[in-house]
Amino acid sequence: MALIHAIEDYLSITIAQDDLAAESDSWEVDVNNLAAEDSDVAEYIKSLEASRDAVDIPDVSGEMIAKEFERYLRRKRGD
Repeated sequence: MALIHAIEDYLSITIAQDDLAAESDSWEVDVNNLAAEDSDVAEYIKSLEASRDAVDIPDVSGEMIAKEFERYLRRKRGD
């Protein structure tokens, strides 16, 4: 919750947290379905996971998380 509040403060927005878990689950299902349908996407995801596992990634910034969340919401609203 603290991270979400930090994102809200940084972007000066309010995030409906009651739907957040469901939206997150939906996003994960969408990504898994896309990977199942497209071998190039599946390979790309595998390479990202391998890169993450191979490198010590610094802590993700709140700004990076916020940008990814905004991108996801824009895609969902476009459906």
